[in-house]
Amino acid sequence: MPEPYPCFSVIMPVFNEERTLATIIKRVLDSPYVAELLIVDDGSSDDTRELLAGIADPRVRKFEQPFNMGKGAAVRRGVAEANAPYVIIQDADLEYDPADYALLAEPLIGERADVVYGSRFHTARPRRVLRFWHSMANRFLTSMSNAFTNLHLTDMETCYKAFRREVIQQITIEEDRFGLEPELTAKVAAGGWRLYEVGISYDGRTAHEGKKIGWRDGVRAIYCIIRYSPGVARRTDTFKRQEAQAPPAVARSVERVTNDGWMASSLDRYLGESVLQVGTAHTGLALEMAGRHGVTVVDDLTRPIERRPVPGFDSAVIIDVLDRVEDESTVLTEVRPHIKRGGILVVLSAAHPHLYSRVDESIGRLRRYGKNQLGRIVADAGFTILKVAYVD
Repeated sequence: MPEPYPCFSVIMPVFNEERTLATIIKRVLDSPYVAELLIVDDGSSDDTRELLAGIADPRVRKFEQPFNMGKGAAVRRGVAEANAPYVIIQDADLEYDPADYALLAEPLIGERADVVYGSRFHTARPRRVLRFWHSMANRFLTSMSNAFTNLHLTDMETCYKAFRREVIQQITIEEDRFGLEPELTAKVAAGGWRLYEVGISYDGRTAHEGKKIGWRDGVRAIYCIIRYSPGVARRTDTFKRQEAQAPPAVARSVERVTNDGWMASSLDRYLGESVLQVGTAHTGLALEMAGRHGVTVVDDLTRPIERRPVPGFDSAVIIDVLDRVEDESTVLTEVRPHIKRGGILVVLSAAHPHLYSRVDESIGRLRRYGKNQLGRIVADAGFTILKVAYVD
């Protein structure tokens, strides 16, 4: 075993874990392998935030999500902030023991592995006896994942996944909840990185004791195993290339397939008498809105807005703008002062990052958004999120 040194960025998603938080933080910081602990509070509604405020250890860095976005979203935030040579994911309950960091670090430090999984099943270490069907579900998902990735893991769903930082920061994490586990596994397999598995201890808890994963997450895991498997991912890339080669008429059809009247009707309940529309006035949706409300259209927010009501617009709608600008916060910051206190902002942008293709590039679109990703951007600009949803 190599001499321990501070080499791990530990990413800890936290959601309503006030009972275990202080204990797990102490255990993590007691490990000689920890260079920094990145705690991402995922919209906790208990005393988690107050407990975190009292931590003064310089190795601890704290981040707050605007609302409960899910484990995958919290890990994505932590990965972007990590600085140490290696990155490991640590749940905030007491199921996984940081004393096992040495086992996970050894293949990484020895430069034999790029990624190391801690297995709860392939181990001689102490572990709490699991419920039978919970254990069977884990084994089924692992076997299914192995079939689609051609790996031979014993525990795909384990929390303890450790990476060379360069590896995990190359992976685009798309899943916001527990679909993170099969997504990461599939993308590690597709990347051809060296993957090791080591046995770890495990003190599992029940739903009564606070375990948050449920049957819906199991169904989502099956979808993710298929969706992100290397073979399906390659076929998706082929479809994108074919789509990008489509003639202009087809590209325009892909760009706008919305039933504009239906869309305008669905937005009515959010819009007041006066509406500030940011973006082009020449879409079908814009024309539908203009027939229903007092709409003021602007393309340049740096110029004075004519007919601006006092104290501001009842609502604002940003249509297909954020995904076409380098800095979304600039647009949101410019819009905010024009909306009256208690007013509503509606943002419409292209969805699903994995669908981004040359068709998007050809029409000036720089990106597509995941649902929670767009919510985070709007919340960071000072807005309170009421709802984020796919609408078409």
